[in-house]
Amino acid sequence: MEIVLDTNILISSLLKEGLTRKIILISPFEMHTLEFANYEMDVHKEELLLKSKLDEKSYDLLKEVIFDRVNLVPLEEIEAFRGIAEEIMGDIDIDDSPFLALAMSLKCPIWSNDVHFMRQNVVKAFSTKERSWNSIRRNRPDLKNAAGEQNIYHKTSNLTHNTRKIPFDRARK
Repeated sequence: MEIVLDTNILISSLLKEGLTRKIILISPFEMHTLEFANYEMDVHKEELLLKSKLDEKSYDLLKEVIFDRVNLVPLEEIEAFRGIAEEIMGDIDIDDSPFLALAMSLKCPIWSNDVHFMRQNVVKAFSTKERSWNSIRRNRPDLKNAAGEQNIYHKTSNLTHNTRKIPFDRARK
């Protein structure tokens, strides 16, 4: 299954160790976002570092691991859908129309925690609420046990949670 990630999903995966990060790191989904999402996160790096309580090295490594799972799409590739997406999102939130255009171009759903995506009816939109992901897993038997069968920190076990350098797998204990 393919899915488009809104920037808020990527930010959420960096800010805390939770369901969003787990889904990104272990799901078999083919995930896509726009190239400028990476730029947007770089612009707000200092704020994200403060909120995540990660040191810079850990933040950079975690961001790299997350973006390794996501295909970055240039704006030029969604140009054919941009006008219609802007028309649809014009009264909702025009700033998010590029993500709708990407989802339309790929014919796949959007994953966003912005409720305004639920107000459009062109593509399916999911939030991180667990019940949404449970319904996906129910309809896709190959995903049924994905979260429980893998070590989601296999690539991030040397990251630190706080400036105190506590490994993620020990920080939760």
